[in-house]
Amino acid sequence: MAWAAFEAATTLALRRRLRHVRGLAVVIRVPTAAWVGPLHDLCETAIPGAREMFARDGTDTRKHLPTIGNDDMALALARGDAAVGISPEPERYLPSALMAATDVTIAVAPPTPAVLVRTMKLSLRGRLPRVLPEGLGARLDFPELVAALRRTGTAADAVRRLQRAVRAHVAPASAAALPPLEDAVQYGAARE
Repeated sequence: MAWAAFEAATTLALRRRLRHVRGLAVVIRVPTAAWVGPLHDLCETAIPGAREMFARDGTDTRKHLPTIGNDDMALALARGDAAVGISPEPERYLPSALMAATDVTIAVAPPTPAVLVRTMKLSLRGRLPRVLPEGLGARLDFPELVAALRRTGTAADAVRRLQRAVRAHVAPASAAALPPLEDAVQYGAARE
């Protein structure tokens, strides 16, 4: 999934540049925090010259700050090594010096049907669907998508799992789970 999404966000020429040009400052914006780790792992091979990698999702409130890592990043670039930052909110979590020195910005988008088909082609057996159902994978995060695309299954199995996951993810709360408005005292006068 990570490779197919990265491939969709970049051109072949850019991927070659990332592999061969030294000293690049690269910022990768990912859809959510769940994408940071998988993209970090991918970048270790896709950008072999990266000596400084900042994979920041904001969960470490003491270290995922723009003021942390600037010296290491600057030294890496000065040595001719690449520096890479991966985050759902680069301006908020990546070193400010990396943001200022950025040579390449890559925006990895939530997977489109084409990315899902490419992922299935790379990892599953069986015939690929010609057309995917509308909304397939919509609002699902990286772990939910990957869990549906099991190497032991077929593309048809994956489509069924993705459809179930989407339905489970967006299922409306039942009316029985909500208290009657007259019992919802926490709303005070607003209930009326």
